This record gives sequence, C-alpha cells and structure tokens, in this order.
Amino acid sequence: MQSTDSEAKVKHEKDDGRSDAQILAQAEQFLKEDRLNDALLEFSKVKDKSLFTAMHNEGIRKGEYIEEVYKKLESPASEGWTKQGESHGHRDFITYYKVENGGKLWCRIESVIEASLYVPLLAVLNETDLYETWFPKWSFPHLGIQQSKKIKQAGRVEQLVQLTVDLPFPLNKREIMFWGFADDDSASERRVAAKLLNVDESFEYHDIPAADKGVTRMDFVADFLFRQCPDDHPALAKSKQEYPEGEKKILVTFVLFCDPKIGWVPHFFQNFCTRIAIGTVWKMLLGIAEDVREGKRKEHADLIVSKREELYDWVEKRAEAITGVQKTLSKNDSSLQS
Repeated sequence: MQSTDSEAKVKHEKDDGRSDAQILAQAEQFLKEDRLNDALLEFSKVKDKSLFTAMHNEGIRKGEYIEEVYKKLESPASEGWTKQGESHGHRDFITYYKVENGGKLWCRIESVIEASLYVPLLAVLNETDLYETWFPKWSFPHLGIQQSKKIKQAGRVEQLVQLTVDLPFPLNKREIMFWGFADDDSASERRVAAKLLNVDESFEYHDIPAADKGVTRMDFVADFLFRQCPDDHPALAKSKQEYPEGEKKILVTFVLFCDPKIGWVPHFFQNFCTRIAIGTVWKMLLGIAEDVREGKRKEHADLIVSKREELYDWVEKRAEAITGVQKTLSKNDSSLQS
C-alpha cells in the first residue's frame, strides 16, 4: 500500500528533538497561514495525542481532506475517468466523468489558464454571495442556482455557504450547505488546493441551520487543484489559444460530485450534466473571471479592492509562487491594482 505524503515525510523526519508543545505551536502557526498540509505533518509528530484541542482536531480533519485532494487530483485522468470531450475555442480544457456505485456521477475538468487569470478566477470562486449574478440557468431541464448566501466567513479562505438549487419538475427545491477551505502548499510544492463539501446540523465545528421545510439537502463535493501547467499537457495538444507571450500557464484541475437525492436519475439528465451543463458552467466561470480582470464586473472589483490587503494580495503571491514569476496581474488591469 502506497504511503501518503505526510507518512513519507514523517518517515524521513523522525524525532527532531522538539517537545510536543513546540510542535503544536508550529502546527498552529501553519493553520493561521492556511498551510494545512504542513500543519498535518506537524500534528503527526505529536506523541501525546491527548494534547489535541478542538481546534487541533479541526485542523487535522481539514489537512486530511486536503491530502486526499492532492492524491486524487494529481493522479492522471487516465486512472478511472472517461473522457467526455474537449474545448479549444477561446479556452483549452478537457472534461471527464465516471459513474460510481449507486449511479453517483463525478465530473472532472483539466483547464489551462494564463497566470494573470488566477486572481480573478479565485475572486469569482471566493465571492459566493455573487454566484446567483452569473451562474447559468436552464429552462429545460429546469436547473440553476436560485440563491447563494454566505452563512459565515470563518477565516481568510474558510466559508460556510448556502446554495438554493432549482431542479426539474416534479422535484422540490434542493439546497447545498457547504464548508469550504483551502491549502497553501505553494512554497514547497508550488501548488494550492481547495475543498468544498456538504455539511449538516451534525457538523461539529460550526453551527449549521436546519433546512427549511420541504427542502432537501444534497450531497456535494468540489475539489480544486492549482499548479504550474506542463508544456505537454493534453489540453494544449490541439490548442488554438494565443496565450500572452512570456506569461506562465497554470493548470486547474476541478472535480465535482453532486447527489440530488432522488431514487433514480434519468439518463437524459446525466447526459445533460456531463455533455452540456458542466462545460457551460466552466466556460461561464472563466468568462466572468476575464470580465473581472478587465474591470467589467464592478461588484467583484469593489470586493477585491476592499479585501486586497487581507486576502487578494495573499492570493496574488500564491500565483507567483506557483509559476515562479512575479506580478502575474496585467499591467493594464487597473481594477485589480491596489
């Protein structure tokens, strides 16, 4: 059985002479810096596990989730995924899917972006209250986000978010209550990951309101991985895109699972999700990110300015660490400058 990243590191970094208190202090510092993977490694070195507090246990849980994201998303799409199609118009990306036991449908996207799109893309993903302003809606089948609401901002990149989702008749409204957080592993491995997953009232780390009467909560997982894009990535093989000269590329890997909690998912609806919906949403997401970069989305631009010191300067530095190149924002992009 292959060992995890943390297990391998611990094997090579045995007892370093520090006390448990010193190790925990370092782990806590890593948590403050959103370095969950590094914090998990530190926690694994603690001998007296009774010293763990609720905060430590939450950090361990997040670190384990992030470790799983790296393991799954860094594995090639050839391992268990079926290629659905690829796009080489304005943007280069490949879509995949797989169906697990019980008809559980997973989708995967491998997408190439220029480094200057990283901050705008993260802004579109992070500003969850604005999802309903850009997320596409379909009349047939009836599908889309009716409302998006941030329940709590628990940290720089940690949120609790409530999404109300419309589904085709005769299904009642569905709700996604998700917990989202991110890991900064850009300094050592030049990668950043994010995890979104559904939670309910039993969630032990934050208070979760009960679903409204008649509303069904869906199971939901969304994983993101950002890393430097290799020149030979399959998404670039048929590329027609003219990437900015001298600008590094970032590979975005996105995996999504959503269970609408119905006994039987019609085949046409599965096809719609894999063939149309996932690609449409991804194109829309990248298009909105371009608008943000060009100053065409005032609401996003205002939020970026208001959060620049606490968040978006930090996000920008992560892009520089991933690509190894500073100043990834366009010089002409006044909307994203401080």
